Amino acid sequence: MTQLGESVSEGEIDLDEFKCPFEHTKPGQVNNALGSDSAALGSRLAEGYSTQLWADEGARIVPKTKQKLIAARRDDCPEPPVVVDGQEYPYSSSAHHLIPGEASLPKSTLIKFISAGAKGSKVWGDIGYDVNGGENGIWLPTHHALSSEMKEGLVLPGEDRALKYSELTRRVKQRNEENQVVATFQERFTGAIMERARRQFHDAHPDYSAFVIKVLDKIQMNLVEQSEACGECGEVKKKKGKYPPPHGLVSRLNSVSARLYQFLVGPPQTWRPPLYTSRFAASLAQLERAWLQRRK
Repeated sequence: MTQLGESVSEGEIDLDEFKCPFEHTKPGQVNNALGSDSAALGSRLAEGYSTQLWADEGARIVPKTKQKLIAARRDDCPEPPVVVDGQEYPYSSSAHHLIPGEASLPKSTLIKFISAGAKGSKVWGDIGYDVNGGENGIWLPTHHALSSEMKEGLVLPGEDRALKYSELTRRVKQRNEENQVVATFQERFTGAIMERARRQFHDAHPDYSAFVIKVLDKIQMNLVEQSEACGECGEVKKKKGKYPPPHGLVSRLNSVSARLYQFLVGPPQTWRPPLYTSRFAASLAQLERAWLQRRK
């Protein structure tokens, strides 16, 4: 049984069991869309467009750039103002890539099986994956609404002038370096948002991205084993010099995204390292678990 705060393993995000995803016989060529774009992701989430850029017509694989294969998920992250130090403050939400399209996907070894144009690619065709497709997205709260009002002159409690949001971030870093006990306004603000939204606050998340790379690399190792063991894959490679595109990999990537989603929502004490989308999410999860331990 998993303990509160126990680190997430790669095996919890990707399950090894799946049939050979390589396309051995069906003709047809499709393209990927791997340019990461948060606005495009939000649009596809709202409209229900899939990561899958192709359709299986039985005899062949055909390009299909806009498929409504998922339920439309509009901005389901609540955005009412939160109260900090007795005053209301706004926040907004934005679409977050569950598999980061810049910090993870192109840096993984799996990209060689996803894109025919990748350096050292192992396949002769793309798999038809859209990194901005709805399955790869989640709405998470951000500071954009507050930072916008701060730019327009909003003065925070205890301040004699308007500040830039970046100054709040600098103060958190300074507090951590000096081991100060009192939480900064930014920490209280983000904590109030996460308690309200029951979702992690979105900011810089290098550890999250690094973990996803490990998950994708694990899939790549599994694909290598599978392609080497599959006689049909070997025959295609003999003819074309590379493996056929594993179109079935799209559904596996979607499964990874779905698993990652589960770790970013719910009560903060259930969030687990290293799947934090900001330092604030990590801090709140640790505080909540410590509080629960003290109550026992």
